[in-house]
Amino acid sequence: MSRDEEVLTPAARAFLGQLSTRFEARRQRLLAARRKAQKGFDVGRFPRERAATRAVRQWAWRCSAADTDARQVQIVAPPEPAATSRALRSGADVLVADFEDGARPTLDHALAGQRHLRTLVRDLQGEPMPALAVKPRGLHLHEADVLRVGAAMSATLLDIGLFLFHGAAALRARGLRSHLVLPKIESFEEALWFADVLTEAELLLELPADHVQVTVLIETVPAAVQMDEILFALRRRATALTCGTWDYLLSWIKVVRAHPQHALPDRSALTEEQPLIRTLVERLVRVCRSRGVLAVGGAVLDGHAHLAERGFEGVWVRSAEEVPAAREAFRSGWGEPEHTEIADLPRVSFVGAQAPGVRTFAGLRHTVEEGIRNLCALGDSGRLAVAETCRALVWHWVRHAAPFDDGRHVSRALLADVITEVQEAFADRPRVARAARLFHELCTAQEMVPLAASAYDRILLEEGA
Repeated sequence: MSRDEEVLTPAARAFLGQLSTRFEARRQRLLAARRKAQKGFDVGRFPRERAATRAVRQWAWRCSAADTDARQVQIVAPPEPAATSRALRSGADVLVADFEDGARPTLDHALAGQRHLRTLVRDLQGEPMPALAVKPRGLHLHEADVLRVGAAMSATLLDIGLFLFHGAAALRARGLRSHLVLPKIESFEEALWFADVLTEAELLLELPADHVQVTVLIETVPAAVQMDEILFALRRRATALTCGTWDYLLSWIKVVRAHPQHALPDRSALTEEQPLIRTLVERLVRVCRSRGVLAVGGAVLDGHAHLAERGFEGVWVRSAEEVPAAREAFRSGWGEPEHTEIADLPRVSFVGAQAPGVRTFAGLRHTVEEGIRNLCALGDSGRLAVAETCRALVWHWVRHAAPFDDGRHVSRALLADVITEVQEAFADRPRVARAARLFHELCTAQEMVPLAASAYDRILLEEGA
């Protein structure tokens, strides 16, 4: 038996096949809806609250999922033995095994991660350990040749399906539920898709109803205006919303990609005090309090110091070294929002949306440095999100020849000079030539193509990493 066959057993393949047969066509319709929405954004029809779901936003309902305590400090790590070993010894409350942003998006690495999770769940049954949550890859990704040659399967279904198939029964035997972190959701219809997938999986695996609980990452602009609806769709399973500010900035740039007036300022100005971030944070915390779920700070822009004061009840960290400081931030409790009434929740709106701040040549240089530095370090958890946001920011500036504060404009020629300077400054870093070349190509491309596949193919796979 090959190592892949240890997790892709005939029974596991049959289970995945049942999920794919039922839900793949619907996933394709959801992806088509994303493309249609983007066309609307390009002509100024920006995300807004839907009149058809007003009642969901105004009703006084609460989520019914249990097990929302002891989740203050959550450490995110790729599903690899060395990383999870450090995370398990970190003192964190939750280990988030990240197949999306922390692992290389190849089938071999996905299956290796599943083998490790299966071992982790089964071998550590008698040991005190953080609660385990799995973050699958996004809805837009797929794997070829998993079920049969020439057939594509949703990477989301693969990651969720194998984790539940191999791990749910063992977790249940310990009196625990299976936890998922759902990334990149863009609508409540997508949340309904996840709810139905999990219900079907529980039926097929003979698990109790609502055995699987979820945290939803709010990291896209369309999701930010549908937080209530998303929680309502998952109300029997949802335990938390996590605020993903880096990916939210990336989503903002995608939404406004055709609109030069919405070009963002320097990265140094993109703090939690930016209106577009502050509104997201305030609304997320208040929605969580109103709907009975935890508010968790994701990859924050300003560090962990102010999260507790802003009303968050938990935080994500990327390394064991961050755990003590994160724990201390919540030691004396957390702040309370001034209002939790539904009518008082701030709106997430694009009406007159402008991000205050300026663009500078130094800001361009810094953003290029951060983008290339994080591309060089791909494979470490969280690096891809920062590199993706830096690339998107520069791409938007180049596309619209955004002005600097000194009257100059961002141009392809200027960007090429800056990238050359950064590459020379980083000459001793592994992978810098490939990272610099890829960063330049993607920042000057006609369309803002996804970074992930290109980054891993061009930077890691070429060297056999």
